[in-house]
Amino acid sequence: MDNVALQTSLKKFPREARAEILDLSAPEIWLRDLRDNINFAFQPIVNIHTGACYGVEALLRGYEDLGFDKIPDVFDYAHHNGMLHKTEITLKEMSISKFAKLEMDHFVRLFLNIDNRVLDSADYRPGQTGRLLRKYGLSLRSICLEISERHEVSSGGNTSKVLEQYSERPYKLALDDFGTGYAGLKVLYDYHPDFIKIDRYFINDIHIDEKKKIFLSNIVSLAHVLGITVVAEGVETEHEFLTCKEIGCDLLQGYFVQKPTLDLNKLNSSYHQISALNSRDRRAVGDDRKIIDEQIENIPALKFNTPMYEVFDIFRMNKHLTFFPVIDENKEPLGLVCENDLKYYTYSMYGKELILNKAYSKTLMDFVSNCPVADIRMGAEKIIEIFSLSKNPDGIIISDSFRYVGFLSASSLLRVINEKNLTYARDQNPLSKLPGNNVISDYVAQTLKNLDRSMTMIYFDFDNFKPF
Repeated sequence: MDNVALQTSLKKFPREARAEILDLSAPEIWLRDLRDNINFAFQPIVNIHTGACYGVEALLRGYEDLGFDKIPDVFDYAHHNGMLHKTEITLKEMSISKFAKLEMDHFVRLFLNIDNRVLDSADYRPGQTGRLLRKYGLSLRSICLEISERHEVSSGGNTSKVLEQYSERPYKLALDDFGTGYAGLKVLYDYHPDFIKIDRYFINDIHIDEKKKIFLSNIVSLAHVLGITVVAEGVETEHEFLTCKEIGCDLLQGYFVQKPTLDLNKLNSSYHQISALNSRDRRAVGDDRKIIDEQIENIPALKFNTPMYEVFDIFRMNKHLTFFPVIDENKEPLGLVCENDLKYYTYSMYGKELILNKAYSKTLMDFVSNCPVADIRMGAEKIIEIFSLSKNPDGIIISDSFRYVGFLSASSLLRVINEKNLTYARDQNPLSKLPGNNVISDYVAQTLKNLDRSMTMIYFDFDNFKPF
């Protein structure tokens, strides 16, 4: 069917019949029409504290021209006709090839949705993602695969095996639409994703919905204890943004930052409206960063690909340390390697030789254990809460814009609490027990730093406030 005849036919029939007109049942025609009609829009995912672009999500566009009303209909059709795996590979290559052309002044990740039904496909073959990334000159760590809760993730069969394989690879994993699909907590427990993306349902009007606040607060606390990063998805208003930030979400995505765009040139390395709003947020004034900075221990971090013989040497040369943080090539923390986990190999007769044997194929990542991570901009109370809920007795990793900066041990956290209490005592009015002039002076000084805008301050002084 030529293009003129095709367009004429499309006008005569309702949209739900267009797929039949296009004769998409033939795999080669289906894949060709995907390449001809589908494009990808990218939407930024940004650091909720700084506005720096952390990654972009690839979103399907042009599906209407193939006769579908919604994006899921494309994959339902492919699944029904036994072409889901081929469809996934074709679309994945299209999005990766476009992402490879994106120019940023720092490392960003591609968040790419996968239909989890493909994991149970009879023709599923692992390794295709790595092949495509190498083809376009991208790092294996530059992609995050989003697993949606729209379809149930089976506990047996190929799905669980493939997810386990993904978790052992350098790719990041995200659980999309968290809270509205199938067995979210079960998948969270079984497969330990790197990210969870909170569904828009729980973000909408969260600033006026106490139940949503309670739900999200507990999910964020659980995720941080497990070392999982939380993305607030579908944020559309300033109030929603401020509430998600206050609760402790790490990343932000939605129309409030930027709508999805087909034009790569419209994506920014940093979204200054977020950083500007943070600087104006009165709740952020008087944060605990100075206190935390003073207590951070600068324990050197090991790169994820450090050879095991070097790991043994580092432990031997630093006898006062019983663990080291492990980071990836972008300095993002991956967890801890602890001396106790190496003792079996260190003290057994041939253990060390065995682990250094390349045929045995043990690497540093095989010994990395989870450790809670907190951003340095979090309040001291939030960091202590994350640590108190964790079973890791060593402490908590501190990051700045997702990059490792140091470690807070249990003793350091006690000093943070003590310093925080002293700060409260200094700031309190001895009669009313309310914040006194120090807090007011700090707020005025912080506000005056923003010289790029005009402002008005009103000072209230209540007469007869004290009963004596």
